[in-house]
Amino acid sequence: MSSPGGSCEHKNLPANFECTNDASTCLCVGCTNDGQCTAADDCVCGACSTDAFCSNASNCQNDGVCSPFNESCLCADCANHPECQ
Repeated sequence: MSSPGGSCEHKNLPANFECTNDASTCLCVGCTNDGQCTAADDCVCGACSTDAFCSNASNCQNDGVCSPFNESCLCADCANHPECQ
């Protein structure tokens, strides 16, 4: 699974926060698919498309690497993420 830049990475996470998914899945905590965007959802999840943090373009790193917990589908780095299709 890859972003336009070709990779995904768990980075810029809150202190003492760990991803429960391997970076190779291009998901950090995954998607709960319950219609709510919480800390249990990555920003690439559908429910997070209107979340204040996830929809903030200033969170886009624009470095060619998708960080799914912090970057949403609005970010070029994650635009080709499967959850964004």
